[in-house]
Amino acid sequence: MTKFFQKFGLVFLILIFAIIIIPIIINEAYKHEVIYVTMWGAADVISYYGTILGATATATAMVVTIFFTRKQIYRDSYLKNEKEKWEKIEAILADALDNINPMQPWLDTMDTGFVDPNTAIQKIQKYQIYCRTAIDKLNAHLNINDYPKIKFLINAIGNFTKEIEPICQEELEAYSLIRYFNHKIKAKETIEIEKNIPNTFSKEDLEFCEEILNKTNNIRMQDILHTIGQLNKKMIEQYNDQYCSLLQLKGSTFEQINMEIQENADRILHIWQKKIM
Repeated sequence: MTKFFQKFGLVFLILIFAIIIIPIIINEAYKHEVIYVTMWGAADVISYYGTILGATATATAMVVTIFFTRKQIYRDSYLKNEKEKWEKIEAILADALDNINPMQPWLDTMDTGFVDPNTAIQKIQKYQIYCRTAIDKLNAHLNINDYPKIKFLINAIGNFTKEIEPICQEELEAYSLIRYFNHKIKAKETIEIEKNIPNTFSKEDLEFCEEILNKTNNIRMQDILHTIGQLNKKMIEQYNDQYCSLLQLKGSTFEQINMEIQENADRILHIWQKKIM
């Protein structure tokens, strides 16, 4: 209430003086003949003053109408531009979160990974790329004023991808072992043939066969499958504990941003509010 009177108290005083005090002064001046005699009376002066006051009030009303119309246009423009901008940013983040969903590589490899480790490796590598580039696209849409509004969400996404990276790497190593196992018998046969018939295979082929046997030495397929099962379990835990929290954080972050946009837009209509940069 105090701030209201500080801003508009002078306006009220001027209105009171113009509407009440001046007519009284005119009336008293003519009543006591303290001014020189004129061709018009107090009624004429007050009528003339009323006409001027009415014209001034009309002009003031027009100026105020134009002033508020411009503010309304600016408000609508601000609201439209901000909503469109943040809708694009939200869509980019939604797409990024969808790409880093830890359930996706698990679903892609759970049925075919054991029989087709090459495809499983490709899908996991693709998922790793998504994790490493999840928020890169945002750079084209964020400025220095917008970044702090979603900084916490961006950091949370970054922390999540860092936690998921070692799990992905372990899965790659496990599926690589399965790939070696699929060639283990052929590698043994190749070396055996080379022993019986020297110079049948190239040095590179023999070295590759030795590598396969070394990597699969003292390792059972059951152990690899168990490892992959444990890693998949970790991926599911990451989904339940971290990823779902990211989705909730995204929702609350953009809810807050939309509320701020609406508040700023409404504040534009305030008389003394400057334009929002």
